[in-house]
Amino acid sequence: MVRLSIFEVTWNEMRVGKLALIVPVMTSTDGRWVASTTWMPAARAICARRWIVPSISLPATIIRSAISSTMTTI
Repeated sequence: MVRLSIFEVTWNEMRVGKLALIVPVMTSTDGRWVASTTWMPAARAICARRWIVPSISLPATIIRSAISSTMTTI
């Protein structure tokens, strides 16, 4: 597994034309709130830059699995 900050993941995806929509969701097993990230194509890079600041306001770490597209936010 590779540890990446939210800023790094968002910046990398923004470079390839994707915009991160980070939504809090409750887990069904223990009732904790975690961030669910959905990637959608960004119309323009300026649009993605406007969204990156609010999405990285809290320090967090995303763990991305090297063998799948699974991502976990800590």
